[in-house]
Amino acid sequence: MAEKNCPLLKLAKILLSSLDLEAVLPQASSFLVESIPKVTDCLIFGYSAQDGNLHLLSKYGPTAPGNIRKLADDCFQSERSILSPPSKIKDTDKEVILFRLDRLGFAVGVVCFLGDELPSIQEPLRRSADIIAASVQNGISYQNLIAERGYYENLTRETQVLYQLTRALSISFNSDEVIKQLLTSMADIFRADFHVLLLLDEDRTGRVYIDFLTHFDLNLIRIIQDKVKKVWEDLKKTPITIIKSQTLSLPTINRNTRGLDIRMESQIQSWLSAPLVGENRTVGLLCIAAIDEDRFRDYHVEFLNIVAGLSVKVIENIRLNERMKTLATLDGLTGVCNHRTFQEKLEEVFILSRRYQTPLSLIMADIDHFKAFNDTYGHQIGDAVLKAVAKTILHTMREVDITCRYGGEEFVVILPQTNLIESGEAAERLRKEIEKREFSVDDYSLKITASLGVSSFPMGNQTKCQHLIAQADAMLYQAKRGGRNRAVVWPGSNKK
Repeated sequence: MAEKNCPLLKLAKILLSSLDLEAVLPQASSFLVESIPKVTDCLIFGYSAQDGNLHLLSKYGPTAPGNIRKLADDCFQSERSILSPPSKIKDTDKEVILFRLDRLGFAVGVVCFLGDELPSIQEPLRRSADIIAASVQNGISYQNLIAERGYYENLTRETQVLYQLTRALSISFNSDEVIKQLLTSMADIFRADFHVLLLLDEDRTGRVYIDFLTHFDLNLIRIIQDKVKKVWEDLKKTPITIIKSQTLSLPTINRNTRGLDIRMESQIQSWLSAPLVGENRTVGLLCIAAIDEDRFRDYHVEFLNIVAGLSVKVIENIRLNERMKTLATLDGLTGVCNHRTFQEKLEEVFILSRRYQTPLSLIMADIDHFKAFNDTYGHQIGDAVLKAVAKTILHTMREVDITCRYGGEEFVVILPQTNLIESGEAAERLRKEIEKREFSVDDYSLKITASLGVSSFPMGNQTKCQHLIAQADAMLYQAKRGGRNRAVVWPGSNKK
């Protein structure tokens, strides 16, 4: 009975029934209008610390909120209630009274009452405002708590993804696997609409990856691709050596496109970018973007820095590993494949040729009188000649052919899909090319010749690739005995 005769007690019970403001405030607004005869409208505004504005939380009654928005802002700033005559309200003849909602020393919103003869009931309305203030404060605190929990849950999840990315990248030396893992993890961490990864090689060429995670129309995709292309061209112009004390001349980390030198289309509102900087040089650029504003938080900037730094280390380790593999396969002096690589490549090609019964040929070449040449001019000149001959072989043979240094002054060329006649003609072309060239080394202008032996598969009982080597070596020996500067094709026909 007491509750029935005390509207404030019932109002408090409604507001205490839930911390969900969207659920209880409409009930409170309607209850106040229906229980207080002179009140026709009740509007409740809450203050948002994120944007510093008042937002309508609840409305009951016919009056449009826009008509009293300015009065609500004035009330919130004035630290006192406002009583307005009807002339101040557009399209209405009602009075309005507004109370700022204060709780524990903080302003949390404004409640507005519209009706007739409001001054006569000002005190009950003020008490109602105090009860509403407590509810709004509790509700906002609850919402902030939920938001904070979501923030830390996301932060924890994204930190775990970052840890997993660190582990995954640390055990892989395959560049394609690393890039795939990197883009996948970025999707889990940043929840962006698309990612961009630009990787530069030392010769200023490289690769561009655009990973779209949201459906875009083709026109916007083309715009993004054009913008990324411009970023790419600008990146390639950046000097490869960067002085650490200077500012990096690339788009730096920024939370909004408006702060970038290279701006995206207006549809792309959020953009983070971080340069990938290795040992005093730029190796690429990492970008994430979203179509709405403020998609990314401050910790995303730190995460992008971490991912960029981690990516640089992994990419440079992969490139170092690839360079080491390359050095292990090449002859240090001439730059062609070394003897070990020759054996491996010949074994691979021989197995394929035997399986599919396709031709395979081998040319062995030896520089004539090279020992005497070394004794006359010295080993430095001899090394220069070896490099020049290797370059001549590479220039003369096809791209598919594999040129190797067999040892000393001997070279060998693997010719896949090439029969004996074709390989004999190729050997003769190479012999003539070496013979006609004049090798300029220091102050010397030198003429040299070479002897060549040719073998081919399938011919006879060739069950191993070593048989092919032995036959080519035997033909090379015949060429030497036959007077040098000639090509001999298995089983022993001379070409000069």
